Amino acid sequence: MIPSPKTITIATFLALSACIAIPGCTNPEPLAPAQSAGVSAPVADSVAASEWVGRTVKSFTLPDSDGNTVSLADTLGKEPIVLIFYRGNWCPFCHAQMDEITAAKDKLAASGAGVFAISNEDATALKAMRDRHKLDFVTFLSDAKGEAAKQFGGTYPGEATLKPVTLVIGKNSKVVYAYTNEDYQKRATTQAVLDALARAR
Repeated sequence: MIPSPKTITIATFLALSACIAIPGCTNPEPLAPAQSAGVSAPVADSVAASEWVGRTVKSFTLPDSDGNTVSLADTLGKEPIVLIFYRGNWCPFCHAQMDEITAAKDKLAASGAGVFAISNEDATALKAMRDRHKLDFVTFLSDAKGEAAKQFGGTYPGEATLKPVTLVIGKNSKVVYAYTNEDYQKRATTQAVLDALARAR
């Protein structure tokens, strides 16, 4: 027997109702942009970091791993700059970050950027970090009081340890890329830094 149009309509309605009630039967929601594969690195990777993009960076002066006084003014406005604030030589996540920098050192060096790694530690700890990862092209600086880090919100209230913060600064002395994360285990990728350096030229 051929079912009537009314019977087909009722059957279709019941089938659709059942599908809606079953989880996963409807089309899945699209991934958020940050989760989608192949998305290019954003200009800023957090709400806090987005406030720094476009900001003009002020120069600061700090001692390096060899005890010399280094002024950012010698580089600022002349070539792109990468600033990497990290927690310390004792931090395994900082060492993992430095491993990534070591792996990309040829590309970073070829970019012509001045690369500065900054913690609150003394020259001995800075030198240990530099030598362990063979980062002779990186200038390691000691920000013992967190004065330089404060410019970028890179300090914790009541703590000496610096927040992990990565910035890329263009030749115009303005921030073109910024990364920070409340989860100190997460750091900016070297690819994101390289992409930002390409924009900063």
